[in-house]
Amino acid sequence: MEVSFERLWVWEVEEIGERLRWYYMVATNRRPAKYLICRRIPVEPFEGMTEEELWSAHRRASEEFRRVFAEVREGTLRLRELEEANPSLMDLKVEVVRRMLRRCVFCRWRCRVDRTAGGKLGTCMLARTSKVSSYFHHLGEELPIRGTMGSGTIFFTSCNMRCGFCLHPDVYVMTDSGPRRIEELFGEAGEEVVHIDGRARFPRELYTYTYNGERVRVSKVFKHHFSGELVVVEPLYAPPIAVTPSHEIVVYGEGDGAVGKKRARELKPGDRLLMPKVRREVAEEVVIDVDSVLSEAVRAPDPSFFLEQEPLELAIGLSISASSSVEVGDVAGDDPVCAGALLSGFRKGLRGGRERDYPPIAESWPIGLTDGVGAGIPRKLVLDEELAELLGYYCAVGRIVPSDQRPSGYRLVFSFGEGKEGPACRTARLVERKFGVRPRLIRRRTTVSVEVDNASLALLLAGLCGSNPHDKRVPGPLFRAADGVVRSFLEAAVRGAGTLEEGRVSIGTSSRDLAHGLYALYLLLGHLPSYSAQRPSAEGFTGSSGAGRSEVHRVTVKLPGTEGGAGDVGCGTADGWVAVPVLSIRRVWYDGPVYNLEVDHESHAFTASFLAVGNCQNGDISKDKDNGLEVTPELLAKVMWELRAEGCHNVNLVGGEPTVHLHTIVEAISLLGKVRPTPRDLQYMWLMKPDYLRWRRLPEERYTVDGQFNVPILWNSNMFMSGETLEILRELVDIWLPDFKFGNNKCAIRLARTPWYWETVTENHRRIYEWGEDIVVRHLVMPNHVECCTKPVLRWIAENMPGTLVNVMDQYHPDCFADPRSPEFDPRLSDIARYPTREEIEEAYRFAEELGIPYEVISLEKKGFFPVF
Repeated sequence: MEVSFERLWVWEVEEIGERLRWYYMVATNRRPAKYLICRRIPVEPFEGMTEEELWSAHRRASEEFRRVFAEVREGTLRLRELEEANPSLMDLKVEVVRRMLRRCVFCRWRCRVDRTAGGKLGTCMLARTSKVSSYFHHLGEELPIRGTMGSGTIFFTSCNMRCGFCLHPDVYVMTDSGPRRIEELFGEAGEEVVHIDGRARFPRELYTYTYNGERVRVSKVFKHHFSGELVVVEPLYAPPIAVTPSHEIVVYGEGDGAVGKKRARELKPGDRLLMPKVRREVAEEVVIDVDSVLSEAVRAPDPSFFLEQEPLELAIGLSISASSSVEVGDVAGDDPVCAGALLSGFRKGLRGGRERDYPPIAESWPIGLTDGVGAGIPRKLVLDEELAELLGYYCAVGRIVPSDQRPSGYRLVFSFGEGKEGPACRTARLVERKFGVRPRLIRRRTTVSVEVDNASLALLLAGLCGSNPHDKRVPGPLFRAADGVVRSFLEAAVRGAGTLEEGRVSIGTSSRDLAHGLYALYLLLGHLPSYSAQRPSAEGFTGSSGAGRSEVHRVTVKLPGTEGGAGDVGCGTADGWVAVPVLSIRRVWYDGPVYNLEVDHESHAFTASFLAVGNCQNGDISKDKDNGLEVTPELLAKVMWELRAEGCHNVNLVGGEPTVHLHTIVEAISLLGKVRPTPRDLQYMWLMKPDYLRWRRLPEERYTVDGQFNVPILWNSNMFMSGETLEILRELVDIWLPDFKFGNNKCAIRLARTPWYWETVTENHRRIYEWGEDIVVRHLVMPNHVECCTKPVLRWIAENMPGTLVNVMDQYHPDCFADPRSPEFDPRLSDIARYPTREEIEEAYRFAEELGIPYEVISLEKKGFFPVF
C-alpha cells in the first residue's frame, strides 16, 4: 500500500518533526507558503523611489510580514482572511531585485555590473538571461525532502565561483626571467583550449611571484575580449596598471595590517597596494647558450627598420631635403647615429617592417663559434661581471645596423654622447677581451661610437637584449645571476645613458621593456625605484602595441645612505612586500583583448606591474554557463507549477548556483499559480525534462491552500550570497538546504577558487538559524580533509547552530579535474583524487555524535538503518 508523504516514519522522529515543522505544514497544504503571505503584505506605491528608499520600504514591510507570519504559523490566522495587496511586499521584492540587477550584488563577489546592458559580465559572466539545464522529480534527496513523489528540482546553469579575464595586453608580469608583457606570455604558451568567447593556453616552465615574493608556477594564461572602461591605477613608485573594474588587487589594511583583495573599481587614492619582494633563485654560474640565442635571432624580422607609417614618411621627406641626422632622429625617435644608419637604409631602398629571408646559420654568416679553443664566440658564455657590464652598455647605447661591408651582414654600434669617452673606451676593451674582436673607436664632434663589424656578435646581443632603442630589454639570464653581476650591468647602463646627481640614479629610455627590466633589477637588489613615463598625448590605453615611439620611460633610484626614501612617503614594509599608496585612479575606454593568469598557489595572486594582483579562478573553463535552455520568469513559473501539480513536495532551486538567477526566480515566484503551461509551452519545457512521461497531474486540492496554488520554496545553495540577497529570500524560502563545504579559506581558495568563503558562509548560516528558519545543512566529507574541513565545519555548527539537522554526506567521488583517469585531471587536486575511506567517514560520524549534532536520521536513512516508510 502506498504511504503518503505526511505518514512517512521520518516525521515521527522528534528532531525532524520539530525542526522542519513549517516545511511539513506547507508541503501538506496545512499552511500557505511564504510567498502567498508576501502577496498580502501591503506596501506604499514605490514608483519613482530610489534604491535606498526601496530598501527602507522593504524593511518596514518585512517587519509586518513577520508579525503576520507568526499568526499564520500558529494557525490563529488563515490565508483566506488576508486580502491580496496591490502593491504588495512580493511586488516590492521584484522591483528591488530588478534594481539590484543593474549593479549586481547578488553574491559575495559584489561585481556591481549592469547585467541588464547585455554581454557577459561579472564573476558569473551572465547578463539578465537565465538558463535551466534540467528539471525533474529528484528521488535522491534526503527523505524529508524527496518524500514519496520526489523533490521538484530545477537545475540552473552557471555559478558564482568564477572570475573574469582582467589585464590589459601591455601589463607586465614579473617572471623569473624578468618582466614580460602578458600578451607575449599568451602568445608563447602551448596547447590552447577554446571555450565560449575565451581561450586558455598552457605554458611550460613559466614562473611568476605571488604577493609575498614566493616563486610560483603559471598553469594557464587566458585571453578574452573586453569592451568597456578599464581602471588605470597609478601607485607611488610603481608603473601604472590597467585592469578591468572587477579585477582584484592585493591591498594592505591600514588599521589591522591585514592583507586582502579589493576590486579595482573599489580602490581609492591612499589605498596601499602590495609590491612583493621577489625571492629569486640565484644560480652559482649562469651560462648563456649562444647557439640557441643566435638561432632565434636570425629567424626574427630585420630589426633595423621598424617605424610607424607616419614617422617613416616624414623621415623619408627629411632625408630627401638633406636634413641632418638630428632632425631625422627627432622624427623617428632615434639618436643621431642611429638616424644616420636609417638614412643610409632609405638610400638603399629599405623600408620599415621588411623581413629578410636568410639561409641557415651554417650556410650564412661566419658565425665563428668555438667550443672554448681558438678564436671566436664560445658556444657557451658565462655571464660574469664583465659580460654583464658590456650588456649594460649595449642596453644603454647599443644598436644593430646593416653592415656597409656585406649586404647580408650586421654591424654592432655603441653610440655614446658627449663626455662619455671613458665608457666608450671601456666598451671597446670589453669587446676585445670577451670576444677577441677589435672594434673601431670613432670620435665625432659631439659623440663617440664603438663599432664592430661582426654579424655573430651583433646577432648575439640583439637576441639577448633587442636590436634598437625601442625594443631593448634586460637579458633574461641576468635575473638568475648573482647580485654582483646585476650591479655591474646596472652601473654600466647608468654610465652609458643615465645620470647620477645627489645620490640619485636616473635612466631614461624609449623602451618600455627595458625600463621595466631595469626597475625589476633594482627591486631585486633591495632598492625601491620610482617609475615615470612622459607621453606625447593623453591617448590612454588604446591598443596592444606598446609604448609610443617618442615616449620616454624613466627609472629613478635613491642610493643607500642618502636622505629620503620609502619611509618618508608613507610606504610600509614587511619581510615579503612593500606597501605603496595609490596616487590616482582614472578610467579609459578600451575595446580589445584582455588577459589573466592562473598560478599554482593557494593565494591565487601573482605580480603584475610589480604589484600583487588577483589570479584567474578558471571558471570559464570549468563551468559551462551557456548550456540548457533560456527561461523567462513566466516560463519558470510554469515549470514550478508543473512539478508541484505532478506531486513534487517542493520546488528545489539549485544549480550551478541559483543566487546568480535571483532576478528571474523572484519574479517567477511572484507569478506562481497565476500562469499555467500551454501545450506549446510544454513542447519547449519538456526539452529540459528527462522524466516527463513518468508523472501525471494530481487533483488541485493536492497542491492548493484556501484555493491558492501552494508549494514550499527550497533554496539549495552554496550560500556564497550577499546580505541583500539573504534579506530578499527571507520571506520567500520555506526550507533551506545549504552546502557547508570547507572549514577554512585556504581549502576554499585552492579547491573551489573562492575567497572570503568562511566569513561569508558562516554569517549566512548564522543569520538563518537566528531567524528560526527550517534548515538542513549538508557537508560532504572529502578525502584528506576531515581534520581541516569536516571537523571545523561540524564544530562551528555545534557551537553556533545547536540542534541543527546536518547531513554528513559520504558520496564524494573524484570527477572531472579530480579524476586521475580523466584527460582533464589536475595534479594539484591529487589530495581529493580518490574516494574517502571508511575510516574517514566513520571519524566524521563519530565527531558529529560527540558534538551532539542530530545527523543520524538525515545521513544514514539510505543505508538501511531506518525503515523506508
